[in-house]
Amino acid sequence: MSRPRPVLPGVIAMSTRRTTLRHFLLHPDSDGTSQNIFLYCLAYAARKFGIRVHAIVVMSTHYHAILSDPRGLFPDFKREFHRLLANAIKCHRGCPQRSSTSSRRRSSS
Repeated sequence: MSRPRPVLPGVIAMSTRRTTLRHFLLHPDSDGTSQNIFLYCLAYAARKFGIRVHAIVVMSTHYHAILSDPRGLFPDFKREFHRLLANAIKCHRGCPQRSSTSSRRRSSS
């Protein structure tokens, strides 16, 4: 196992994230909805954790971002941003919802 990466305040970092199974979930819409979803989720999480966004590039299957983290909350920011973005894009694209473990147990009994 690799050593844990230190989380230090004031660091500038590059973040890259790929979509699940490399599906084209981030492709631009003609009305700009997916672009607005991405920007809203990024802005919300960045503001919540004090992250400064220097540059972003969004492709159909992944994104790249250059960010600075003055407070040392980069892992919390990424968790919140990726959770918000995944849920919003799944709703927008009409992806099927996973059933919870407890509902699977009930249906198999």
